[in-house]
Amino acid sequence: MHASCAEFFHATDASLLVWDLMDAPMHDADGSVLMGAPLHRLTIPYLGMPLLDNAQLEDIAQACAEARRWEFMLVVAPLVVPRGTGSPVNPIAVL
Repeated sequence: MHASCAEFFHATDASLLVWDLMDAPMHDADGSVLMGAPLHRLTIPYLGMPLLDNAQLEDIAQACAEARRWEFMLVVAPLVVPRGTGSPVNPIAVL
């Protein structure tokens, strides 16, 4: 995603970014690490938006297509990690 997406997230009051980052390039042409940059650098500190990286979205996409519904409740409960900056999660989508 382009950095300009952060403006859309702010304008729409997005509360969470869930994406499959596994296929994203890990390094820029000069060898510097990308890892979702610059969205990580914009959304986390400036919007306070948590990111759910490396989500496996195929199952929920298939379930939505079968139900012909594209809205669902998403429950994400991260582990409490004192002074941590990340946590593994097991998101649950309720159609």
